[in-house]
This record gives sequence, structure tokens and C-alpha cells, in this order.
Amino acid sequence: MKLSKTLFTKAFETQQNAFYESVLGSSYWYFIKIESGSEILQ
Repeated sequence: MKLSKTLFTKAFETQQNAFYESVLGSSYWYFIKIESGSEILQ
């Protein structure tokens, strides 16, 4: 039982990390676009 619980926790953490990475990645690219956009406007 302990092993399956560990595997489940591990899978859950991996899924969370992937989610956060994709969210952070999107925010990062959005920020880059805003930055380059403001440079073009100036």
C-alpha cells in the first residue's frame, strides 16, 4: 500500500510541476511579447 501511495504522490507532483511549467512558460512568453512591443512603440 505504501508503494502505490508513493507512486501516486510522485505522479501527482510530476503533473503539478508540468502544469506550473506550462503556466510559467506562457507568462514568460507573454511578458517577452509585451516587452518587445513596448520597445517597438517607443
